Amino acid sequence: MKNGFLPCLRGELWKVFHARALYVTLAVGFLIQLYNVGCNIGYVQMIYDAGTRHVDGDTRSLFICWLSAGGNLDYYLFRWLFPLLALIPYGWSCRSEARSGYRNQMLTRVSKGSYYTAKYIGSFVSGAVVIAVPLGVNLLLNALICPAVVPPSYSMVIPIHPSDIMYLLFFNHPWLYSLLWLGISTLWGGIIAGLSMFLSQFMRRNIFILILPCIAVYFSSYVMGSWAIDDKFLVFGYYVRTYAILFGEMSVLTALGFCGGLAMFSHQEVL
Repeated sequence: MKNGFLPCLRGELWKVFHARALYVTLAVGFLIQLYNVGCNIGYVQMIYDAGTRHVDGDTRSLFICWLSAGGNLDYYLFRWLFPLLALIPYGWSCRSEARSGYRNQMLTRVSKGSYYTAKYIGSFVSGAVVIAVPLGVNLLLNALICPAVVPPSYSMVIPIHPSDIMYLLFFNHPWLYSLLWLGISTLWGGIIAGLSMFLSQFMRRNIFILILPCIAVYFSSYVMGSWAIDDKFLVFGYYVRTYAILFGEMSVLTALGFCGGLAMFSHQEVL
């Protein structure tokens, strides 16, 4: 009976953290977050020059200025590149190994379930890392620059509405709120990266494996959120009105990436 799941998993994680694409994607994420930090340095300098915490009525609080909450160019750039950033580091791996014959070699040593599960975990980890690291560093760097004050609830620039999830937590425990949202964004990075495993079972070109999950995320976010939120893009940003929408979309895409892909993979013939 073939086993060897743990050695297979260790091998996948080694490949994830030694893939050049991971570090290229991290560099892109870092450039976007550094642009955000640079903009905030300029805003805070204006605040100090004016001798006040307000510039043109805009409260420069950490909790509305870091990358996951802002509304500037850096925020929208990271927001729309989010799925692609999660997919690039390792989304191509499963199809490439099938094409090269490496997958068939592995399946003589481990079961299909062990191989697929290890590949999925590797993809999930790669997507989670390239989202979590730039966002986490951005939050910490902005904490050195922006005042960690809670913006007033009547402010027109706060990134949350009374009907959004965790609304009271944002004002009562803003650090906890920001860390929870960082965790949610990290999970989304892994879930989106895992979609590549499903598509790899029937798509032959890596370009489609990378692009189609992005389209699926945009479309499902719009459809599932059109009746419940103002901002239709659930993956990134604070504007989420119900837990059912957030975790419903997470559950559907996770089941599609892992369970759907595993079911298809288990019925494939090994050549």
